[in-house]
Amino acid sequence: MAEPKDLIRKFEYAEKLKSEVSIANQLLEQVVGLKDEELIGGQKVVEAYLNSLMMEIKLAQNVLGSKVIFARTSRKLTEAIGRINLREYDEARLCFSDALTDVTTSCAESFEALAKLKLL
Repeated sequence: MAEPKDLIRKFEYAEKLKSEVSIANQLLEQVVGLKDEELIGGQKVVEAYLNSLMMEIKLAQNVLGSKVIFARTSRKLTEAIGRINLREYDEARLCFSDALTDVTTSCAESFEALAKLKLL
């Protein structure tokens, strides 16, 4: 079993990532209604946000000492960028949903482990 401090860090990162993926989805919803230059600008903003989020995932992986943790989340966010650029918004939403499922699962695993240790 992982050390309690590592479980707490993983839980904290997962909670934060859940929020950030939800924000990304909300940003996408704002882009969907845009046209012409506004659409291009909106897509760039969402892409920049997602790239920042993936940098945060890399930071979490470094802190937690595992490239596996949140790897699926990162892949789904990368796919979402491509889908948004192709204006495949329904598919991008599915990517966000999959990413959210991944971080929620990670969060639940950490929570359960911490509960077993009676730290939550």
